[in-house]
Amino acid sequence: MELRVIPTPDFRELLERLEAAVSALERMAGTGRLKTTGNRMGYSVAEVAELLGLSKNLVYRAIHSGNLRAVKLGGRLIVSHRALEEWLGYVGSEEQKGPRGRTW
Repeated sequence: MELRVIPTPDFRELLERLEAAVSALERMAGTGRLKTTGNRMGYSVAEVAELLGLSKNLVYRAIHSGNLRAVKLGGRLIVSHRALEEWLGYVGSEEQKGPRGRTW
């Protein structure tokens, strides 16, 4: 006799939440890579906050304290993918100079 499990919408939602929790724990432990959609080079403050499950205020504080590098483009702060991974401790912290000598 073969037992078949048919996933319900509740089960799928639970599985998605568990996968998100595992990813968050991996990020916190520094064992997983940052998972994003597409080949984005940079993210707005709101997108960084949403990706990491943080408040926008915490992201702004990290930028203004110099812990998270960002550039201002057209009135918006943009965090590069590399700067985001550096902030999370995934790669070395080798600095790059952007336009007008700003670090990003």
